[in-house]
Amino acid sequence: MNTVDNNVGMRTQRTEVDTATSRSSELRRPAGSPASNPPDAAPVRDEAVSITQTASDLLGLEAELRALPNIDQERVDAIRQSIEDGSFEIDVNDIANRLIESDRELSA
Repeated sequence: MNTVDNNVGMRTQRTEVDTATSRSSELRRPAGSPASNPPDAAPVRDEAVSITQTASDLLGLEAELRALPNIDQERVDAIRQSIEDGSFEIDVNDIANRLIESDRELSA
């Protein structure tokens, strides 16, 4: 990605799609035409954008994930039942080890 200054004191990241679109519009410009439209000209709107199969697959997976419930109700019910019948056990060593592991991952 390239960093682009947007003339208002903010910097944004320019993606490869932006770069590819810019290059493709430059390639379609007729010979002898100016590098940019004159101020009084209408904006060019004939650009097309395409995405890779991988990007398309990721969009599909994202939609599938959004359709899934956020809560595993079966697990919640099983834990609730084990708390009610007194069989729920808390492994404090496991909790401590996972907290330490999480801290190490965040610190790395």
